[in-house]
Amino acid sequence: MKVTLDPERTRLVEQMVTSGRFASAEEAVHAALAALMQQESLAKIPTEEFEAMFPGFREKIAEGLADLKAGRCQDGEAFFDELEREDQEQAARPGRKTA
Repeated sequence: MKVTLDPERTRLVEQMVTSGRFASAEEAVHAALAALMQQESLAKIPTEEFEAMFPGFREKIAEGLADLKAGRCQDGEAFFDELEREDQEQAARPGRKTA
């Protein structure tokens, strides 16, 4: 099967390969299809079953959306950079046990 992507999606795949996230365009497309399959599987789960797996998910989503609307949010990359710095600082403290 041959698939043709529009320029925007072609650039996205190329960026993911160039960044090293994926070894090839084929690998990136396989990951995208796997994510689509997972999304479709989740969409088939009845609401009651989903609520049992993730209690309070609706409230948590509503809270997150309210925070976003109120401007209480942070860039994801900056957030994870901060977490990494905190983890490194904690690891450098004397007396910390390691696994």
